[in-house]
Amino acid sequence: MRISLSNSTYRAIRLPTEDAEFYLGKSVNGIYCASLFEGSQLQVWFLNDPCVDGQTEWVLKHDRDIFSILPNLNYDKHRDGPWILQEFHYWGNKDADDDSPIVYNNEATMEEKFVWDSDNDNVLEPGSRSKGCYIAFLGFHPYKQAVFLSDKFDRVLAYNWNSSKLQDLGKVFPKFYIDWDYYYDHKYVEESFPYTPCFLGELPEKINLEAH
Repeated sequence: MRISLSNSTYRAIRLPTEDAEFYLGKSVNGIYCASLFEGSQLQVWFLNDPCVDGQTEWVLKHDRDIFSILPNLNYDKHRDGPWILQEFHYWGNKDADDDSPIVYNNEATMEEKFVWDSDNDNVLEPGSRSKGCYIAFLGFHPYKQAVFLSDKFDRVLAYNWNSSKLQDLGKVFPKFYIDWDYYYDHKYVEESFPYTPCFLGELPEKINLEAH
């Protein structure tokens, strides 16, 4: 549904897929819709701008079965990834007889410089996966033609639909997050959204994108 705040009207827009587990999000150039049909057939549509030609329609940008390019990751190799947990609600080491107050870390962590290269680091080689492979859609990259996926081993994968390049971003849960007493109750991600900064203009990646 497209809502116009200027004249208080709305317009219903039919979805491009009948898949009940579709995902809507904003990425480079506008609104996108994604679907993982039958678990591995990744389809990505772009909603064109009606201001350009007066029509609103979904344009298919990507349609590929990504099962054959999913890698066989070495899950014995320790790689937590560049994740930062801001609010630490962790009860795994909390003694039931301990009456001391729990201290939460609610302050955002400031990084002077991020050294991880989102284009070239942790690029994965294609490899055959087991038939029981489970892939979930997490969201769109805010200004690149890429999506974020997770697998059944709690790994986050970045997939560029132009180059078909996959990157391993580490575990979906920050280190020490999981309470093993209730591990299977929250093992999988039910909802997610990539955080998009309000001001993208001064980010180095955005400046480089506009320069090219």
